[in-house]
Amino acid sequence: AFVSNFVKEIKEKKGEAKFLRKYVENDIREILQLKDKFISQYSSRELGEVESRAFPPCIRSIIANLRSGVNLPHQARFFLVTFLHRIGMKNEEILKLFATAPDFREDMTRYQIEHITGKISGKEYDVPKCETLKAYGLCLRDVSKDRLCEKNWMTHPLLYYKLRKEWLSKHSRFSEGQ
Repeated sequence: AFVSNFVKEIKEKKGEAKFLRKYVENDIREILQLKDKFISQYSSRELGEVESRAFPPCIRSIIANLRSGVNLPHQARFFLVTFLHRIGMKNEEILKLFATAPDFREDMTRYQIEHITGKISGKEYDVPKCETLKAYGLCLRDVSKDRLCEKNWMTHPLLYYKLRKEWLSKHSRFSEGQ
């Protein structure tokens, strides 16, 4: 009965987007959430060697601020550690980046990095998606003028990194004459 009523209603509505939307909206939302969850769990094995030229604008900005001695907020530190860890950067390399922070304490920073990366806690934290970064004021989509970042479907910094890295790899081969 449900299917026949559904088909009848579709025929009556002649495919109105609003009508169909109420039936698929929750499913689409769930699929998008699963996509973000899947992306946030990319492993360094899938992403290969760390390539800083492929970093999204938000990460480049955080690293630039850190190198110039800006005291980063907690959310920026957490994001930076989760991102760099997930793409395969070693904890010691991440620790070195934080050495220029005005409040740098090696013991505390090491503890926080090891906690976030699961060495102490046993839980590796996921890299926040763009929506979360926007809420934290860390998303640069509106100001970066980065064409990849501006895409509507660009919802995760790891997706940006993966696609940008693939593009760089492809174009590097062409410039090397391969």
